Amino acid sequence: MPLFIRCLKTCHRLAVLCAAVGIGMVGWTCAELDVAEMRFACQKDEDCDADYACLVEPGLSTRICKLVTSSFGPDLVLTLKNMTAHVGQLTEIRVVSGSGFLRARAILDPLDAPEALIEMPGAVPAIGLPYTLQAYADLDKSGDYTPPKADHAWERELTSATYEFVHDTLFVDLEEPKPIGGDFVLHVTGMDKFHKNALFEVRVREMATGATVGMYRLAKIPDAADFKVLIPGIIDASSVYEVDFYADVNGNKEYDTIPTDHAWRIKQEATPDAELILEWEHTPDFVDIQF
Repeated sequence: MPLFIRCLKTCHRLAVLCAAVGIGMVGWTCAELDVAEMRFACQKDEDCDADYACLVEPGLSTRICKLVTSSFGPDLVLTLKNMTAHVGQLTEIRVVSGSGFLRARAILDPLDAPEALIEMPGAVPAIGLPYTLQAYADLDKSGDYTPPKADHAWERELTSATYEFVHDTLFVDLEEPKPIGGDFVLHVTGMDKFHKNALFEVRVREMATGATVGMYRLAKIPDAADFKVLIPGIIDASSVYEVDFYADVNGNKEYDTIPTDHAWRIKQEATPDAELILEWEHTPDFVDIQF
């Protein structure tokens, strides 16, 4: 077995990176590196996932797999059907590459009807199909994924960005995908005075690629003065994101141009530690986000 491959396998088990020893790459060793995004060392592009390239990382004496910014393309248009058994339960959807990397995550909190439409512009990479569609319904209401049958979970091959998911009982135990990086968090205050019980939806788009990496649909804005939106593992270190969100004022469960619905936009750079934590208070300064 080549030294690099042996190192890569060993380091993967230890959850660290395989780094070159010295500038000349004369050897390989496992190393704790200050890299927030889950990326792996490589020697050539073929060592990387389909939409990553093997590039030199500044400050390191090794190459790592890094995202190719032109690789995102089709919009994810996903229809959930026959989900009656899971109405009222938190439901999560993931787009996962063949190498187990997370590409996009959508959360319905909770699923509020037997059928649901999820649209995420640019969420499916333009190359590398088929991908895997992971889905689970939080049947035990633990707030997180629990293997079946405590929760109900599925995997489907995603050969097209437009997909119809029909409920069945062919459950599988999902493997957690390797994250893009850190978490997205939006702390919201003041919405209870204006939009209590309205649907609230958030989309997180990476501006460099145009890819929608996260979506969160809150079925009803709570009575509380503040609440939090959390989408785990979707933020890349130091990337700039456009965060669009709206309150469904007219109650038709879809976005309508302001002032029919009320919408807002935030642009923010993630930290070098791959975090994007936003504090936002209700304002009447609406933006047509063109969902």
